[in-house]
Amino acid sequence: MRFIRSLLLMLYFIVYTVPYAIACFIAFPFMRADKRYWMAAGWCKSTIIVLRHLIGIRYTIEGMENLPQGPAVLLSKHHRHGRRSRFPR
Repeated sequence: MRFIRSLLLMLYFIVYTVPYAIACFIAFPFMRADKRYWMAAGWCKSTIIVLRHLIGIRYTIEGMENLPQGPAVLLSKHHRHGRRSRFPR
């Protein structure tokens, strides 16, 4: 079962991520920064949904109260699966 899930995840990345990235490269020069951000964040959100349903990865957000109200740089040590795709909200 693990092999099948891994294979399905690989197919997702090939079939969905590659065209999505190409669409981003084509559209980004014509978009404002905030629109580019949300287009890129759309991939993150959809990937989180796929990981939850296909692989069973769940996550919680902790420490949001410690972030400043304005812009900030958020760095991660990447100790867990999916950490890189969790930042956009």
